Amino acid sequence: MRGVRYPMQLRLGSAELATVADWDLDVALPAEQKGTHMSRFVAWLESLDRAIDATELRTQMGVMLEKLHADTGRIEARFPFFLRKRARSPASRACWNTRAAGSSRRRPARSRSGPRRWCR
Repeated sequence: MRGVRYPMQLRLGSAELATVADWDLDVALPAEQKGTHMSRFVAWLESLDRAIDATELRTQMGVMLEKLHADTGRIEARFPFFLRKRARSPASRACWNTRAAGSSRRRPARSRSGPRRWCR
């Protein structure tokens, strides 16, 4: 599933920021298993009930794979966020618009379980 725009909470250090991400999600299923329905990806997105950082994204990758009965998959989120930064003058602050991306990919160790079919 590609280009799904969905809200997310982003964790940067001790700060949590609300933003919206463009998500790409896919999993590899055994060839004999039919594809997964997109609603299951959306259900996974809806289950994200805490702020995401790189560590949490890796944890949620495992949750997604378990929910979709897959052992291989990829998550990518592209999102804007704003940072307030002190300007040179002590009384002023500047707002920086930044665009970032986070991704996680998991592949099993080499196996001989047969071909895989990717579902997006």
